[in-house]
Amino acid sequence: RERARAMPEEAAAPPDELRAPTPADALVGGTARPERAASPARIGPTVIPHDDAPPVPPGGCTTHEERFRLTDRAFDEMGAGRFHIFLFLTVALGFFIEAAEMNVQSLLLPEFEELWHTPEKKLSMIGSFTAVGMMIGTFVFGRLSDIIGRKTVYQLSLFLCVTVGFISSYATDVSSFATMRLFLGIAYGGNVVSSATLLIESTPTAWRGFFSAMTSFAFTFGNMSVVLLAWAIMDTLGWAWVVRIVSLSGLPACIALFYIPGSVRFYIMKKDYRAAHSIVERIAKVNRVPVPDFYTVEALQGNCDGFISDATLVSKRLSCTSFTQLRSVASSLVPLAGVWFLNSFALSIVTFYPLELEKRYPEVDDSKYKIAFALGLGGILGSIVVLAMSFKIRRLTELRAGLAILAVCTLLVSHLHGMFSLVCVILVISHVGMSIIFHGLYTYTPEVFPTRVRVTSFSICQLFHRFAPVFSPYAVTSLSAVSFELTGLVYSAIFVAGIGATMLLTRETFGKALVEDSESDTDSDSPRIGKAGGYTTVELDPIKRTSSEVDTSTSIALESSVVEPPSETLSPNGPPRVTSSGKPSYSAVATV
Repeated sequence: RERARAMPEEAAAPPDELRAPTPADALVGGTARPERAASPARIGPTVIPHDDAPPVPPGGCTTHEERFRLTDRAFDEMGAGRFHIFLFLTVALGFFIEAAEMNVQSLLLPEFEELWHTPEKKLSMIGSFTAVGMMIGTFVFGRLSDIIGRKTVYQLSLFLCVTVGFISSYATDVSSFATMRLFLGIAYGGNVVSSATLLIESTPTAWRGFFSAMTSFAFTFGNMSVVLLAWAIMDTLGWAWVVRIVSLSGLPACIALFYIPGSVRFYIMKKDYRAAHSIVERIAKVNRVPVPDFYTVEALQGNCDGFISDATLVSKRLSCTSFTQLRSVASSLVPLAGVWFLNSFALSIVTFYPLELEKRYPEVDDSKYKIAFALGLGGILGSIVVLAMSFKIRRLTELRAGLAILAVCTLLVSHLHGMFSLVCVILVISHVGMSIIFHGLYTYTPEVFPTRVRVTSFSICQLFHRFAPVFSPYAVTSLSAVSFELTGLVYSAIFVAGIGATMLLTRETFGKALVEDSESDTDSDSPRIGKAGGYTTVELDPIKRTSSEVDTSTSIALESSVVEPPSETLSPNGPPRVTSSGKPSYSAVATV
């Protein structure tokens, strides 16, 4: 203190590295002052407010959550480009085929009824068998996506869709056709969950909703294309060629997948960091942008050597336990699976619109094609609506809006007996609601679950989505035998129940990073990252310092939010106490 008083004022000023920033630091000589690189901290992990945290933690990433966040930041800095357009087109083609295959079934029901003299209840086999196949495929391929990769499963399931769909065109009766659709459903079960997840995981945060909304155009064009195709050739070439052409349209996507890399997050989860970095390099090369400097193999791998230094900050492990993780996932999974189930169950009535409305309006020529075209037109308008909403509307609001539109339109379609053109207008609005709800579900579901169980959780939701149509068509035919008005009333109430289920969802994902675990798989000797009081804290397990190596000259300030109980804390002048696990424990926050 005596020396400081004797020094000139300029010399007594602390160096820039230690001096607190002031507003005058913003400009130096009229130009922006460059930011100083963070100097290596003397104490082990640097304690930094989250808003100002550097891209790479000290010593490199030590948990998968940090690696995922680093990947998100790299994607956001690189932005969207040609790679994402190519990926979107490949994924969209898979959605196109599914929409075409599902829509062609509603057009084939009147054809099979006339061709094979099949009663309505037996025609329900087709939808039910397809739904059973999708349930099996969703669970099997969904789990495989978390084991062998999203791209691999998508390519395999899409190839099976093309093959089995083509074979089903040679069916000779409803039973054989329904059996082949069972295997087709198995293939489609993996198609959607793997492709949607691959797109979401490979897209920058700001663009996830946009590209997901663009896939709704694939659904729309799939619906409309199969209607135009059936109208053009079904009467001349027969239903079989309609099915064959629809199935073969998936071949370009199968070929394109050979040139598309897999999910970066999947390779990080499998600890293949070089492969993950290589994929980011490929994406940057196609987009013609540089890879961010902070995104390196070394940063992903992490390096704990020299990571522990004097006066280390150590907090009690603040990451979630396995039970807490399970409860966190279940809190979103249970109500979300309910929304998927109720929406899918109620939408089964749409498949019967051409059949029921053809009976109500026998004087209208080609009514089934006009009805299908009205639904397709609604799909186009719906795609435009969700595209406009993708940057503005929250996910949960979107879900509730779509379900509300469908509830009202279902009630109106089933009870109106007036002009056929008015019914078609309501069908257009109804399909707008379908586009909204599907965009919300297919975007929100992969966003709200952590990477390690993302596709598995998505597949469980899809399982409920596919389970509903197993028996829902029978419910439609049974209620319609009484009256179609009663059917519309019941199914409208189911949409309202879906709105109620969305009220149990509390986590919003719009404009946010993909949800991850607070505890990820880590290496056994890696520090674990926790959060407390707005600061990043690290647990080192086990501590590799003796009490004599700790610099006791540093001022130690204990903070109750990040420390062990008093009986387990480190005394500045004494050795650490031993915990019940037999390991020494330090718990202190060092402040200079």
